[in-house]
Formats: sequence, structure tokens, C-alpha cells
Amino acid sequence: MTYSMTGFARFLQQTGLMHLTYEIRSLNHRFFEANFRLPEALQNLEPLLRDELRQSCKRGKFEITVKLEWHADNHHDLPVDQSMLTQLIEAVERIAKQLTNPAPVSPLDLLKWPGVLGLEGFDRVALWQDVAYGFKQALVILHEAREKEGQTIKAFLEQRITRLEQIGDCLQAQLPSLLLAQQARLQKRFVDADLTLDADRLAQEMVLFAQRSDIAEEISRLLAHVAAARHLLSESAGHGRRLDFLMQELNREANTIGAKSLAAGQTEQVIELKVLIEQMREQIQNIE
Repeated sequence: MTYSMTGFARFLQQTGLMHLTYEIRSLNHRFFEANFRLPEALQNLEPLLRDELRQSCKRGKFEITVKLEWHADNHHDLPVDQSMLTQLIEAVERIAKQLTNPAPVSPLDLLKWPGVLGLEGFDRVALWQDVAYGFKQALVILHEAREKEGQTIKAFLEQRITRLEQIGDCLQAQLPSLLLAQQARLQKRFVDADLTLDADRLAQEMVLFAQRSDIAEEISRLLAHVAAARHLLSESAGHGRRLDFLMQELNREANTIGAKSLAAGQTEQVIELKVLIEQMREQIQNIE
């Protein structure tokens, strides 16, 4: 299965005490990198959430935001730091006296202030179970989004792979006729120059020419790399790096074939090879 590293997920959750909103954005990245933005009440859960994410996604850059809003009618059940809350209210009242028509401050705004809401006496196990469930649901949505885009990329790559195979087979089939055509051109040059070329000398020239222009090995390696890429696409997830390496090898073989090209038609095929490989390389940057 092929998965893209790009995706987005959003999941809303309601529990007895709170509303939770999970948002996960993922982008392509060489390694695994995750940045969490959690409310203060959930800060201590970051290592657990990070482990869940790493088990689901092997590679990519992730931006995770969890928003928490306490139910307004359940304030009496919340673990409030009364001393901190009293100081905060007194500070708000002092500031309000210095303002003209100050906007009212809601209880929910006070709860968002750092230190007002603690977890002392709160059921941490129940909290973790709620958050873990919600985060897993967000990961399911993200996984589906990355899989959907990954399948689109896979179809794109398979089309290019098929065309690479066609060009490689065509180049292989052209080799004998190209060598014969070059032999005819050499003979014509000597005839035009009114020179006599014995069979041994012609054979030597053709051997030297064949050594300089033989691309049979490069074509074989190119086709082998293409077959390996097709095989990787049929495997399980996590093959983006190996595909990227194969693109480097394919590009190397295409450059060598281009340097040894024997005819204008062959040069056009090499140019198409390079274009196809570059198109694949750009898409593979997004594969996990």
C-alpha cells in the first residue's frame, strides 16, 4: 500500500466535562517530526500521544492541535485552584476599574488562564482514555486521507513506469540496427574519400565503435531499476526512501545512455526518459 505524507484530519469529541477538537496536519519530510499544541490540562499527555502517532505514521512532519473547552454547566466538577482563581478575579476587577465600559469576562475565559485549572483530584485515567480515543479517531481520518492521496500518486507512478519499460525495450530492440547503420556510414565515408578499407580494419573500427557506444548494460540496469520500483509500489507502506534512491539510479543510467546515444531518435527517447524520471521523483517526495 502506498501512503502520501500529506493529509489533514479533524475530529470533534464531547465528554461529560469537555468539548475536544483534534486537528492534525501532515507534510512531507525526510524523517518523523511532530509538533504538539495542547491545552495546559493535557500537556502531560504529549508523550503518550506522540507514541500513538509514531505507531500510525512512520515518516512526515506533523502539526497537532488539541483544543479543549469545558462545559459551562459543569464547573463545580472541575479541579479548580481556588487561590489562583481568586487572585485572577481580583486582578480582573482592578483592571476593569481603569477601563471605560470593559467587556465582561466569562467563567470559561477564567478557566483558560494558566494555573487556574489543575488535575489534582481529577480522574487522570478517565481523561487519558477520553483523549486517547479522540486522538485515535483523528488518526484514522488522517490515515484515510493519506491513503487516498497515496493511491493517486501510485497510479501516476505506475503509468510512468509502464512508459519507462516501453522506452527501455525500444532502445534494446534498436541496438542491432543502429550498429549496422553505423557500419554503413563508415563504409560510405571511406568510399566518398576514395580510400580502400580492408575487412580487418573495418572490423576493428566497428569493435571500437561498439565499445564506445554500447548501452546494453545501461538499458538492462535501467529496466531492472524500473522493475524494482514497480515491485516496491506493490509492497506495504514505508517505501518512499527506497523509491527515491531508485530515481537517482534511474537518472544515472539515463544520463549515461544519453551520452552514448547513436541517433536523433534515440536522443529524443532519452529526453523523454529524463522527463519521466523527474516527474516520478517529484511525486515520490510525498510518499511515506
